[in-house]
Amino acid sequence: MLVQAQAYLRGSFLKTHLQTLSAPDDFFICLFSTHPQRMYNYLTSKETNDESKGKIDLKEILQATSMGELIQSLVVRAASKATQGSLDGKIKTIEREAKTKIDPAIVSELRLLVELRNRIVHEASAENVTAPQVKASAELIKNYLELLGNIAENNGIVVQNMFRRLDEIAQDLKQKR
Repeated sequence: MLVQAQAYLRGSFLKTHLQTLSAPDDFFICLFSTHPQRMYNYLTSKETNDESKGKIDLKEILQATSMGELIQSLVVRAASKATQGSLDGKIKTIEREAKTKIDPAIVSELRLLVELRNRIVHEASAENVTAPQVKASAELIKNYLELLGNIAENNGIVVQNMFRRLDEIAQDLKQKR
């Protein structure tokens, strides 16, 4: 039974942690979709590997079936480039592009989660994950996602705060009891 419980806890931890990895990508897709001009520093020629910023190949323009399709493909490429590297690098890029500062304590806690995740996934670590760790990591990630949502709103990106909505639904259910 202990093996099953540990497998469940580790799985819960890893599933929760996926948000930490994908949130910066999603943030930049939203940022660049809303403000395409901010992709400039992350676009380079795909065909020639020319590292000059803000350049795309004529071939890409001609192959696109619409301006929207072209912009969306550029958004995805620029977001991918903006989020290359470590969590710290991604956070620094968010701070630079959104002209904001993320609390170093949150970054430090997220870094610890990434390190634990990497030990479990890449090093096949047999370390145990506790229920309080899973709960704390879920709360940290919730706070991180809310922070990114606030940063997005401050940058003119329309976001739906799913946590606020879930809290409202939970409150409504409590009142109906």
